[in-house]
Amino acid sequence: HKCYAGHTMHIACCQGTPEDRGTVQYMQDCATAANIDTRFVFIEDIGISEGGAFTDHLNTEIQWMFKLYPWEFMLREAFSQHLLHDVTQWLEPLWKSIISNNVVARFYRNDLRVTVAIFKKILFDKCMAITQ
Repeated sequence: HKCYAGHTMHIACCQGTPEDRGTVQYMQDCATAANIDTRFVFIEDIGISEGGAFTDHLNTEIQWMFKLYPWEFMLREAFSQHLLHDVTQWLEPLWKSIISNNVVARFYRNDLRVTVAIFKKILFDKCMAITQ
């Protein structure tokens, strides 16, 4: 967590999901025990700043986020258009949605080469973005 020193870790789940709320509360407690500043926000309260950054219910920019909410659902949210351009560091990277959702496999079931090539491209792009 040293690379995020001074940043608040936002932790999120949906309203009305007591089991998920309990899980993220545990994550928040663990982060707090590790001396990481945390703030909880419901997914429904996430907004977008005028500059296109994700914000919490207090209009604070979200720089570092753990969410208990599937990427497939995130991609359906009104704010999804900002996911590819935002600077938030997600503890579960966006490219995982391809694996969990099998999107590529649905379209190219019989061609593993296409699936592998797309996956490698996504990983390469993500790694390049991290190193820049």
